[in-house]
Amino acid sequence: MSDKRNYVSQKRKLFISLIISFLAGVCVYLLISNISIRIFDSKWNDPDWRHSRNASFADELQDYITKENVSLEDREKIIAWRDRHSDIILSVQKDGKVVFGTDPQISALSELFNGAAENFAIRFSNTQADVYILDRTDVIWRRGLNAIALVIGFLLFSISFWLMIRRNVQKLVNLSEEVNRIKTEDIEAKITLTGNDEIAEIAYNIEDMRNSLIRKYADEKRAWEANNELIAAISHDIRTPLTALIGYLDLLKEDKGLSDEQRERYLENSYSKAMQLKGLTDKLFQYFLVYSGRIQIEKKEYDATLLLDQIIGEHMAYLESFGYQFELEPFEGNGTIFVDTTYLMRVFDNIFSNIHKYASPDESIRVSRNISGAMLVIGFENRICHSKIGSESTKIGLKTCETIMDLLSGSFQYRTDNDHFTVIVKLPIKTEE
Repeated sequence: MSDKRNYVSQKRKLFISLIISFLAGVCVYLLISNISIRIFDSKWNDPDWRHSRNASFADELQDYITKENVSLEDREKIIAWRDRHSDIILSVQKDGKVVFGTDPQISALSELFNGAAENFAIRFSNTQADVYILDRTDVIWRRGLNAIALVIGFLLFSISFWLMIRRNVQKLVNLSEEVNRIKTEDIEAKITLTGNDEIAEIAYNIEDMRNSLIRKYADEKRAWEANNELIAAISHDIRTPLTALIGYLDLLKEDKGLSDEQRERYLENSYSKAMQLKGLTDKLFQYFLVYSGRIQIEKKEYDATLLLDQIIGEHMAYLESFGYQFELEPFEGNGTIFVDTTYLMRVFDNIFSNIHKYASPDESIRVSRNISGAMLVIGFENRICHSKIGSESTKIGLKTCETIMDLLSGSFQYRTDNDHFTVIVKLPIKTEE
């Protein structure tokens, strides 16, 4: 994941985007509204232009009165003409008195609007009167311009907000497509890792899971191939003593003039081959039991020095009775290890069993113990005696040790170098501060 110090949450990004878009929309609304109204006012306040509009209304009213033969007292017809021009305030006066007004409260329109209303002499059917006309179309225009500015501001707010969040939306769409491609087509397809927010965090987590799956599949493939190789190898090793065993049993079954000495030797050889088969099958069973993970590991805390002295000391004493010599390096460390002694014993049983079978008794076997970091490192090194028969070609015991040490949170490594065989066992250790 990206640096937490630069981490910006989606909630914060959305809030900032909303504020910026809102301020942009408000600014554009105020700008357009003020400019458009100012332009309109500059036109509206032109006296000649205003007079031209008022004169056109007066001419239209005069034509209507003449055509309809409207008298000064004919209020209904005057109201009918006024209704067609709802944006006009009209006041009809005769000898300084209001005869008709669109607002009953208006007494003198010319005084009320400080001369904004213009006076025209209109000839009615029965007399002439003064008609004051006040054009209020500017109110409608201002409302319309303000509404247009509001719509433009809202559109700018919506568009800018969408443009700001579109990148995140597109990131989600791309992430969904990449996950779907991994799911249905190719697990090797990588996830795009950009950004410093929750979407980026999801992408990093998905990429981690993808890599974990790849490693898991690779480990399973290697384990499958190793098991196949192991089965093939163990099958070959089993077939050899089994063939010999069947041969000896056939000879005993036919019993064609066998002497007691021959019969005894064949029986002894048959028993030896049967025990060899049993040892191979026991090891194979033990390996698959450990490898399957169905064993129950019960770890307890032990003093590392006391436990290792006991386990290694017992095995060394046993092999020394067969003439093997050990070079034990001093161990001055102290601490505790958390292990299951039953399975740890199996590891050391296998190590010393291999020493017994394959090590040369003419050269000392080196045993070392030291602490490296948080790990207790135990090493064994011996010279290989190639003259010994029955080398373990399958290395099934060593593979079992590897699996057991993984279950104990440690590791088991071995190598052959210049006729020397080396084993390294590592266990987590808790040392005293």
